[in-house]
Amino acid sequence: MTPIRIRLRELRESKQLSQAALSDVSGVRKATISDIENEKTSGIDFETLERLATALGVNAVLLIEHTTETKRRRG
Repeated sequence: MTPIRIRLRELRESKQLSQAALSDVSGVRKATISDIENEKTSGIDFETLERLATALGVNAVLLIEHTTETKRRRG
């Protein structure tokens, strides 16, 4: 399973967004994005998850979906 923190970073970087730029687009504090990506938080609320997903142009499920590496490579 790929943790949310890794997926968030991968998606953010694939859109060529800095944490600050994602913060501006999503309305989520840069410190919160940093905490998620650096595993300094024990969880993420649904509103924050939805705001980040919307800003990244993906369904929020993509950030939390349980997939194996094999499934992701085929995908």
